[in-house]
Amino acid sequence: MPTPSSHEVSNVHLLGSKPGNVKNLTGFRKGFHKVPATLPDSMFERQFGAMAEPDLDRLSRELFEKLRAGRGYKRKEINLNLDAPTATLTTTDFTLDLSYAPDPADPGDYALTYDLHSIRDIAVFADGSLNDVFAGVFNRVSLSFGQAIDMEDVIDELEDAPGGAANLRYPPDCSECTVQLTGLAGTVRLTPRQLEVVSPSGASPAELVRTFVEASAVLAANPTLEKLLPRRM
Repeated sequence: MPTPSSHEVSNVHLLGSKPGNVKNLTGFRKGFHKVPATLPDSMFERQFGAMAEPDLDRLSRELFEKLRAGRGYKRKEINLNLDAPTATLTTTDFTLDLSYAPDPADPGDYALTYDLHSIRDIAVFADGSLNDVFAGVFNRVSLSFGQAIDMEDVIDELEDAPGGAANLRYPPDCSECTVQLTGLAGTVRLTPRQLEVVSPSGASPAELVRTFVEASAVLAANPTLEKLLPRRM
């Protein structure tokens, strides 16, 4: 599979999240911690890091060990920094941010988010060594544009492509659009500042990256997107 160069994927993010109940966090102390009805709540938000810290510490250490074993990293090639409710794993290949945060709509729930970014070389996904480490973790890949795009131009160009209108969805204000590309698993979402490829749950990191590369290759035929997408696909 042709691949983009490393400087072209440095702003690509693999993203995923898992929900949970705040009261199930190991650090939640019944009778001491109280879940507010709404946010913001300064006391709850100050205490949330302590609630999440035991689970975050366990998870980040497990990933640290799995990455060392799976990728063969030496001491100087991987580092873990824990500052609950966030943790950062930095390797010579990429950076992974982990973050626990209460749900703004329902403070009784939280989301654990995974953000793998600062990819040095997309070939890191080729040998499948990350598939077991991150099984079921990521479900989308995003690329941030260096400049905003004109969504009306993009939509017009997509509609003019053969069969484009049948698989294209957008609101009346054209603030974003989604498109299902023929032959590719998942859905492409475009906003003025971002391309996002959302794949079915259960996709491995290698499968997600492959879908992103293939989607980018198809979308590069769009004149507006051509200069913003990774080249040499």
